[in-house]
Order: sequence, then structure tokens, then C-alpha cells
Amino acid sequence: MPPPTASQQRYFGIAIAAALLMLSWIGWRAIGSPLLSGGLVVAALGLAPVYYLFPASQPKLMALFHAITFPIRWTATIVVLGIVYYAVVTPVSIWFRLSGKSIRKSDPDARSNWRSIELPSEPESYFRTF
Repeated sequence: MPPPTASQQRYFGIAIAAALLMLSWIGWRAIGSPLLSGGLVVAALGLAPVYYLFPASQPKLMALFHAITFPIRWTATIVVLGIVYYAVVTPVSIWFRLSGKSIRKSDPDARSNWRSIELPSEPESYFRTF
């Protein structure tokens, strides 16, 4: 993984603090646990100053965050890809197979599947690409 840019390092501290504060609010509203919410607020308010007062800690904290969230990111990726494949691609392919349709436009009697297209021959057309 390439090292984080200066812009990414600047915004990462704010993003983590904001995420922890949002999680504390969600924890307070959903669970009603002052211990959980208070702990997340303390973590957010403690992490942001440490992150910005000690710039040498920024890449290490970012690497730690990436290591902690890797299983979540990997699982979410696999789940989303599975949902897309089994909810979109598979039904479409089954429908094509059962209906006898094909997205390929092939002629069984043709010697080749090559299709020639007509290109403009005037040189001015190369400057009008759109």
C-alpha cells in the first residue's frame, strides 16, 4: 500500500474522531449505555490531540486503523460481490439460457465473426471526436 499523502493524513484524524463521536451517539441512542458512549467520546477527544500534536504517530495510527478494519472491509467486499453475482448476474444468465437469447450477434453460416465498420475518411473528423 502506498504511503498516505499529506492531505490524507490531515483529514484522517478528523474523520476518526467524527466516526467515534457518531458511534458514541448511536450507542447512546440504541443501547443507552453511558459507559460505551462515554468511552467512545473519551477515545475521540483523546485520539485527535495525540494525532495532531505528534505528527510522527500519524502513519502508525493509520496503519493500525487499516489493520483493524481489514477483516470488515474484506468481508463486506465478499458479501457485496456475492450479492451482485447471485442477485443480478445469475438471474440474467438463467433468463438468457432459458429464453434462448444470446448477447453475441453471430451468424452460424458466416466464415468469420468479423464485422467491418465504416469510418469517416475526411481528416477533419479526427478533430471532432464527440
